[in-house]
Amino acid sequence: MPITGFEDLAKALTGMIGGLDDAGAQVVKRSQVVFQREVVRSFTEQHARGTPTPAPPGNPPAVVTGTLRRSFVASEPERSGFGWSGQVYPTEVYARIQELGGVAGYAHLPARPYMAPSLRIVKPLIEGIHVEEYGKALKLH
Repeated sequence: MPITGFEDLAKALTGMIGGLDDAGAQVVKRSQVVFQREVVRSFTEQHARGTPTPAPPGNPPAVVTGTLRRSFVASEPERSGFGWSGQVYPTEVYARIQELGGVAGYAHLPARPYMAPSLRIVKPLIEGIHVEEYGKALKLH
């Protein structure tokens, strides 16, 4: 539709707002899937209960039962300011101490991060999701 005046421009921009808003929600949903998949994939080492972990400090924790790995959930995307937000997080109580390290009882657990490294890995993919979804909304792709 050719834009010939201010009213046409206003209508065109109003129409874009809905498409961009939908794109924002889609960006969050797709980014959550990519991030959650990478976090779960990062748990590669395994060991039996009661045996020393083969996961060196600084690497993701080794799997004993798989409970932590299975505990990751994604929130529903929700409005946040002028855009959308969402979270991917573990539900197990010991998840934070595995990520950051710390004292548990009399033992000091070294950090075995899995969230931060996973985010670094998927950041380019998430940036690509932004470009793709907003590009479709703006009809650039």
